[in-house]
Amino acid sequence: VLACFPLPGGGALALLGGVLFGFWKGLLAVVFAGTFGSAVAFFFSRFFLRNLIKRKFSKQIQKIEEGIKNEGELFLLSLRIAPILPFFLVNMIMGVLPLRFGKYVLYTF
Repeated sequence: VLACFPLPGGGALALLGGVLFGFWKGLLAVVFAGTFGSAVAFFFSRFFLRNLIKRKFSKQIQKIEEGIKNEGELFLLSLRIAPILPFFLVNMIMGVLPLRFGKYVLYTF
């Protein structure tokens, strides 16, 4: 749920997963849950919020689209690693771009 919406607490929830389930089980749970939540946000933005997101975040979309054209999907990976944009915003913007779902999930994972 936190991957889909601009809610705080993702880091604390990930740590709580490690505490509750142990390191390895918690790691798997957090990674798969985060990837699943990102995929839901991707589909939601692609099919329901496309026009709103394009209108509201046009500057960010242009920059990210240029980055993906120049650097490929590694640009998405760099957005995931470096906290340049909030996680939920990256999820929503990627749903608007002409990016294949499989590549999105792979680089998000």
